[in-house]
Amino acid sequence: MNELLKESLLDYADKVISAQICYLSVDDSGGEGTVIRKDDRQLINMGNCGYLGLEHEKSVKEGSINAINNHGLHLSSSRAYISSNLYQSLEEKLTQIFDRPVVLAQSTHLIHLAVLPLIIDTKDLLIVDQQVHRSVQVIGEYLSGRGVTTEYILHSHLDQLSALLDEHKHKYQKVWYLADGIYSMFGDRSPNEQLLQLLKDNEQLHIYFDDAHGMSCFGEKGEGWSLSGCLKGHPRVYVATSLRKGFGAEGAVFTCQDEAVCKLVRHMGGPVIFGGPISNGGLGAANVSADIHLSGQLAYFQNKLNENIKYCQNLLELNNLPVYSDPETPIFFIGVGDPDDGVKLVRNMMDCGFYCNIAIFPAVSKKHTGLRFTLTARHTTTQIENFVETLKDELINILTLSNKSIHDVDSAFERVAFYKRKAVKQ
Repeated sequence: MNELLKESLLDYADKVISAQICYLSVDDSGGEGTVIRKDDRQLINMGNCGYLGLEHEKSVKEGSINAINNHGLHLSSSRAYISSNLYQSLEEKLTQIFDRPVVLAQSTHLIHLAVLPLIIDTKDLLIVDQQVHRSVQVIGEYLSGRGVTTEYILHSHLDQLSALLDEHKHKYQKVWYLADGIYSMFGDRSPNEQLLQLLKDNEQLHIYFDDAHGMSCFGEKGEGWSLSGCLKGHPRVYVATSLRKGFGAEGAVFTCQDEAVCKLVRHMGGPVIFGGPISNGGLGAANVSADIHLSGQLAYFQNKLNENIKYCQNLLELNNLPVYSDPETPIFFIGVGDPDDGVKLVRNMMDCGFYCNIAIFPAVSKKHTGLRFTLTARHTTTQIENFVETLKDELINILTLSNKSIHDVDSAFERVAFYKRKAVKQ
């Protein structure tokens, strides 16, 4: 990393740390994910990625407790030697959820590290979406250093992807596109219909998704955004996803249509083979959560989440707030623009009793700072109403002090808005 970039990153880190809005230690007991305590103050938690709230379900917690009581905290051994039968049970259930072979690991990052160097060759072309999760980009940089030709496209600019495919149609053995199913900053969904057409038109195209934020929220069995629609069952779609967010447990999954590839990862993927195991408590919780996914009960939690998303989106639009996120996902992005204004807004929201996230460089570009918040199935309408009302007041106050208006925010985000907000005449 060059010194100027390192200095810039540290400067932005200092901004958020000095404002005490990041790297916080909180008491999250008893709040079911929607209430936390910081310095003896209660905050409504609008930064929780446990979207369906399954980690607070009694049966899921009991599954974790029973697994610990029966098996201890973990079986400390490489899976190449032995692993708890809780692993086998969970993999069988996940195979039913995805309707394709699976491999388990401790985290999505370790999945990326185990899978991508095995399936991408120096004879291949690697194309990386600008906004794909950082844990994927790191592996892309590693592969580039090993001699894999790497190109980057602006976020979801499939015209650029198509042009690169045309340019290199006969030059590379395979072309790999690295993308997210649900992008973590603006909550936008991958354009699967268009990607399917590119897959039909280009036999060398393969797509690798990180769908950590889509798992459980989408699909009849919670298989995620990437595999719940038109790409389901496609042989050239590969997915890594998390069991820590919507799924409400622990661990991560790699899945693809080709059992031979899964076997390769299972037996040759270093982090999968030699990394420490998922805890028995996590495996126990995941087994119960998988039962919920397969039993038809999942729809209840998905419906509660979707009701909250629609309710909140409607309130944001009625209050003419500069929201630039996908209205169909639980990730919301409120545009601010200036980094200092964004830090002040998040700090003020905390002072008013609401915890939410700052979206700031390098997660977004320097001039497109925003307030990011997430919803779960366990948030109440009262919590959502109070949050939106407070957000409107605090945003207007900060913009007024900076001699700006929401129109100025619109102008700043005009070229990067993934979902144009619906301005309401007052």
